[in-house]
Amino acid sequence: MARSGPWLIVVMGPSKVGKSRALYEGLKCVDVQSPLQVVAPVDSDSLRSLVAPETRLQIPSSSSVALWLDDIEPFIGNGTNLMLLRRWHAAFGGVVVATYGGKGSETLVESNAAVVVSTASEVLQAAAQIHLGAATRPELQAVPHLMSHEVVEVLIRHGLAAYLVAAPALERKLATHRHAPGSPVCPEGVAVVRATADWVRCGRTDPIPDEVLRQLWTQYLPGHITPTDEGFIRGLEWALRPVAGNIALIERVHSYVAYDYVLRLILE
Repeated sequence: MARSGPWLIVVMGPSKVGKSRALYEGLKCVDVQSPLQVVAPVDSDSLRSLVAPETRLQIPSSSSVALWLDDIEPFIGNGTNLMLLRRWHAAFGGVVVATYGGKGSETLVESNAAVVVSTASEVLQAAAQIHLGAATRPELQAVPHLMSHEVVEVLIRHGLAAYLVAAPALERKLATHRHAPGSPVCPEGVAVVRATADWVRCGRTDPIPDEVLRQLWTQYLPGHITPTDEGFIRGLEWALRPVAGNIALIERVHSYVAYDYVLRLILE
């Protein structure tokens, strides 16, 4: 599959610009004469086991194969290097595709280890790099028949991928009272969100001031929870924490406003 082109391809760009989706769509368009097997190990240890003689992955001779490393930075952070990727390519002959520059980059920043940064540089230098950025205003405005002006403005502000991911994530967060599966519930945060949303529902078009929100949020708390300043701060932080890109249940614009989609959810 990669005999006539690069064997290592990295799509680079900031978080939530659509790197993974672009890579997926690219693989779908690859013209191969045999079924394409996509292998996605969970970490470097898994990847090493796939090429080790005693645990080597068995790929049917009638299939092509691609190694998928979404957010390659954590792999690099725990031992994946160019030599290991070359071993994979030598063993199976397929391409290695990866994304770089999104949330996984925090791994490299936090580690601050020269060897990790050096390894990442070596991998990127050997790769065919595809740089992906957020859609521009002219690009989005070129398809006005598909999107309203309001949607275009939201896409420009938050990015296409974040916009597509955010709706179900916001709905899930509001319904479960959890920022993410397995995280603790935050009824204080839900109270803050509902108070902010009702500010709009009662006809106010201006953001709700901090001092007003502090007075109103207590009316939305379950009866068994005593309102405290610590609880309000915890709830506000929960409500402001983004679920995708910079999209959160509410946002701070001098004061606070609820995200449009959240208003629709509460009105339903």
